[in-house]
Amino acid sequence: MVNINKLTVPYINKLGKELNITFERSSKKPDKIKTILNSGISNSKLEEVFNKYLKQYQDSKGKPKITKKKPVQISVKLEERVNLLEEQVKFLMSKIDNFEVYLAKERSSKQVGGGYNIFDVQKIIISKVLPGDSISIDEIMN
Repeated sequence: MVNINKLTVPYINKLGKELNITFERSSKKPDKIKTILNSGISNSKLEEVFNKYLKQYQDSKGKPKITKKKPVQISVKLEERVNLLEEQVKFLMSKIDNFEVYLAKERSSKQVGGGYNIFDVQKIIISKVLPGDSISIDEIMN
């Protein structure tokens, strides 16, 4: 007597298909096993087909499904990514430095042209506005 329970459901389905046994779609593993055993197939034929699919199942269990990456490959990829990030940081820092130089030049040109100090601006506003009065920016500018 064969122990069909050792097979998984896909292999039980293959076994049933080879023996011309149809299963209901919703049948579970124990139901499929009972159907095979009650089908009246001779033990020698059942054992022959069972051994065929058991061997296939055992052979498939030994094969690795996904090959794992070697640690050396992973470290090389990480080094490449770190180097790329370092280059990008250097590029961004150079852009920031260039922008800071541009801003410094722009500020210095504004100071030369305007020549206003904050205290001068305060004195101008105080001279134009009496205590308790309100004034708009346009009136101050004129």
